[in-house]
Amino acid sequence: MDALYSFSLLLSLAASGAAVVWGIVRLVGRRGSPRGAGEETRQVRSASARSRALAWGLVTCAAAAVTVSVLVHARWGHGPASAEPMGSAELVQAHPAFLCAGAMVVLAAALTQLGSKR
Repeated sequence: MDALYSFSLLLSLAASGAAVVWGIVRLVGRRGSPRGAGEETRQVRSASARSRALAWGLVTCAAAAVTVSVLVHARWGHGPASAEPMGSAELVQAHPAFLCAGAMVVLAAALTQLGSKR
């Protein structure tokens, strides 16, 4: 179970980090939207929609992975039958990586939302 919660925590950090980078690039990069109704404009809009879908997929993956990580670690790492039982507050205090991963997911969602409006 240690490998499962560790891997899912790393997956969460990687996916949310990629979504954060996408959001920043989207906010800082191209300003405005393409004008006109040409074929080129449709291709740009289609690519933009696919990249938005990818970014939201990364955010969803990160949220699911951090949830799995916290729940698995809380149940099998610090549950009532474990060697080191902990409550929720003690778990978050003892393992700040979970709080960091959760904050990254929130930041990734915010930046993806802001980047999607461009």
